[in-house]
Amino acid sequence: KKYLTVFAAMCVFVFSSCITLGEQWFLYPEQYKELPLKSGKNTKAREVSLETEKGIVLKGIFIDHKDSRDTLVYFYGNQESIRKASKRLYFIAEEFAVNVLCFDYREYGLSSGKASFDALVYDAPYVFDFAKEISERIFLFGQSLGTVQTAVIGSERSPDGIIMEAPFTSAEEAVPAMTEGLWPPFNAIIHLKPDEALINKSDQPVERMAKITAPLLVLHGENDATFPVRLGRKMHDAAASEEKSFCLLENTGHDNVNIFSGRAYECMKVFFEKYR
Repeated sequence: KKYLTVFAAMCVFVFSSCITLGEQWFLYPEQYKELPLKSGKNTKAREVSLETEKGIVLKGIFIDHKDSRDTLVYFYGNQESIRKASKRLYFIAEEFAVNVLCFDYREYGLSSGKASFDALVYDAPYVFDFAKEISERIFLFGQSLGTVQTAVIGSERSPDGIIMEAPFTSAEEAVPAMTEGLWPPFNAIIHLKPDEALINKSDQPVERMAKITAPLLVLHGENDATFPVRLGRKMHDAAASEEKSFCLLENTGHDNVNIFSGRAYECMKVFFEKYR
């Protein structure tokens, strides 16, 4: 399961009934030396750079599909990186004939700076604006934590479509819900809650949804033990989008969403066929 570090903390503090989590529990930067650049049948990847503020440079990958003028901007989950998400990135580019842009977050990969929720929110619009310099039509894909950025961009810019995978509503609602995913007997004796700093952040994803009007697809596993499926439904329902759909993934949890085949793939295929 995801958040094994959190589970380890449960073992250490097993006699404590309430455990408070700050943002450090949800950010796991991975550094590496080289971006996974390669060429495919119809694609070729290159490294890209973006300075979001003085001294802060994000490093990323742009996968150029020879037949596409559209770009999908991908925001991965907290324990991911471009390196770990590369199989998905190249698959999306080839299978759906779309350019794919993905930047590592601050402190992730080759990007500079310090990882934080505030940094994710701050940098997101710059990533979208970078993409607009490449393509006129922009789609967003947010996975788990990455739905924070898609919600920010969707409410402040005008993307042509948004896909959210396993989104959460807010720290105040999502962190306690994570208790449900703990193994017995911990799920009965442990209560998780976010610290005040997380609760008081002004950019809770669900608060952004009322300003999102782009076509929306929400993918969520019915057995998600990290962010229960009801949170994804709430995000879907809160969106102002006139055209939106919820794709329930049976026998699927949080970390094993399969976009390469099956239900999630079919939902994405229909989405792209309709809005591209």
